[in-house]
Amino acid sequence: DFEKAQACYRAALRLDSRHYNAWYGLGTVYYRQEKYELSEYHFRHALGINSRSSVLFCYLGMAQHALKRNGDALDLLQHAIALDARNP
Repeated sequence: DFEKAQACYRAALRLDSRHYNAWYGLGTVYYRQEKYELSEYHFRHALGINSRSSVLFCYLGMAQHALKRNGDALDLLQHAIALDARNP
């Protein structure tokens, strides 16, 4: 249930606005709802907190691809691989 998930992630952010997993979680909810601009915003915010996460770069790349920003998407995915080539 997307609404419950959003409520939980927002509650986590009220407790700690630097909880990058909550920003990532909201981004994934919006991505699954095909709200790609909102997902991009949340993934970028998560990356602002944890810039070493290959997973966050990968998901931001997926959002960029969905927004037809394929060059940016490719750059982000290549950066994700450079950070952790073992992360699928």
